[in-house]
Amino acid sequence: NLASELFVIFDISQPNTLKPIDGYVTTTNKVEFLFSDIGHYISRDLEYYIEIDSSLNFTSPLISSGKLIPSGTFVEWETPNLSSGVYFWRARIFDGSNFGDWSKVSSFSIMGSNINGYYAHDKILKTFKTYNINYSEETKSLSLNTELLPPRVSEKTFIEDIFIDPQLADTLTLSALTTDGTYLYFGYLSFLEQQNGGDGKSRIYRVGTGNNGTTKGEFYGPFTQFYDKINNTLVYHSDGFIYIPTGNPYQITRINISSGQIDTVAVTAGLLTWDSSRPLIDGGVYLGSNGEYIYNLTIADTLGNEKYTIRTFDPANNWSLVRPDLVLYGGTVRGFAGFYVHEDYIYTVEALSHNTTRMHRLSDGFFVEEWRPIFDFQSYYAWSWDWVNDEIYASTFSSFA
Repeated sequence: NLASELFVIFDISQPNTLKPIDGYVTTTNKVEFLFSDIGHYISRDLEYYIEIDSSLNFTSPLISSGKLIPSGTFVEWETPNLSSGVYFWRARIFDGSNFGDWSKVSSFSIMGSNINGYYAHDKILKTFKTYNINYSEETKSLSLNTELLPPRVSEKTFIEDIFIDPQLADTLTLSALTTDGTYLYFGYLSFLEQQNGGDGKSRIYRVGTGNNGTTKGEFYGPFTQFYDKINNTLVYHSDGFIYIPTGNPYQITRINISSGQIDTVAVTAGLLTWDSSRPLIDGGVYLGSNGEYIYNLTIADTLGNEKYTIRTFDPANNWSLVRPDLVLYGGTVRGFAGFYVHEDYIYTVEALSHNTTRMHRLSDGFFVEEWRPIFDFQSYYAWSWDWVNDEIYASTFSSFA
């Protein structure tokens, strides 16, 4: 027997825009908006909202339509008088309980002459997805970038594999990694060590980078008498210390790399646990340094939303907070393994597939881009930037860095 049925599926997450088209140009001072009302077809009373601004951020929109009610199968609205210039707009739906997503930001221009079709000029050029191209405020145009780009780990920038000699025993892993430019320092993460039946503690070991008289890849054995928990990370900072979270969120262990002295320092604000953004006893902590500050990254905010959150510490000022915690734009990546920082950028990395990397600005959390850097996938797990030699190291669990 055969049977068939026709199903019509409507998406009410965003309005169905009929006009204006994106890039619309008009000589009149008013612009007409027309939406097809999805609610008419599914017997739901929907409300529509439009915002218009002269900038792309919509922090304080020039015009807000307020609640728009459909008439029949359409929603119609006309703007107040607008002066000549470039405008951006977005719209969304309210279904009586929840707001839908804002539509993609579109543009229109009011000019002295009509132009048919899509017309991009002036600030509209900022909406283009570009690579190595900049928008000039002076000329209102796009031009090829001539400055150095932020680092972008890829096959093109790959330097080499460093194989450790002698090869590490299976009981040693490179699951925590940092560098001072001379040595790679590594240890075994506490939760992994416990999963393998241990006490959750680890030594810290050294491998030569080939710089400052060391032999590249040579295993130099344990560094100091440190034997404690390594709760998700260890990090070298420009003050000459390696910092290790060992379970107390209001205190961090440090090792002076010159003298080998081990002590602790208070962290009054508290180190944030990676999956809750709260200071918790024995919580896993992810730290990274760009030589200026130490950054504490989490993958969820205090409400459980999957948002990267950064706490910024200044070790030179008693580990005080540099600024309020910053939430990065966008969500978290599945299979998060770690992160590294390079000057004003933070890079989050996953270890399940291709080490997919996301780049954000540290200054404001702006999402820059996402890419797959390594196509011969090695599941690189721990990452560290050597700001002395401007190189980025990544390690697998055991055999090489």
